[in-house]
Amino acid sequence: MRDDKVIFSSLLDGTTLHKDDICFEALGILDELNAHLGVIRAQNSNYQQKAYLKDIQQVLMQISAYIADSYGETFMISPDDVSRLDAEIDALLSQYPTLTKLVIPGDNLYAAQIDIARTVARRAERIMVAAHKKKPMAMDALHFINKLSGYLFSLARLAEYLRQGVS
Repeated sequence: MRDDKVIFSSLLDGTTLHKDDICFEALGILDELNAHLGVIRAQNSNYQQKAYLKDIQQVLMQISAYIADSYGETFMISPDDVSRLDAEIDALLSQYPTLTKLVIPGDNLYAAQIDIARTVARRAERIMVAAHKKKPMAMDALHFINKLSGYLFSLARLAEYLRQGVS
């Protein structure tokens, strides 16, 4: 085996980078987040939420492809993806009372798994911002990942409210 195969990998556009490059770190975290969302989607019994979680996964795949293509325009996401995420957050917030105390994750397993995904989304945002500082990326991708943690927070609180009657 050639040593360079162990140390380097290529992006979709053929650019060769060290495997510890921030682009690969971002791709790995987005992949991890997508896997967590798959677990959440598999457990969700609400058809609309389940469908939207799959849409989110598809947007994350689009963002991953965008990063893997060295920010090529082929895989850019739409501002509509960000607007829809805002609307979905508002819809979730309207379904449970305003929070009056800090939240400690773990009231039920499903909500706790959503909170894990939320923390991974926040980590993805931090690494994407770091990648953006190295090479600017489309702001829609950054806005989407920023708002995704808010969506997941709201989804977890709704899950707790519906399953226990408390937020």
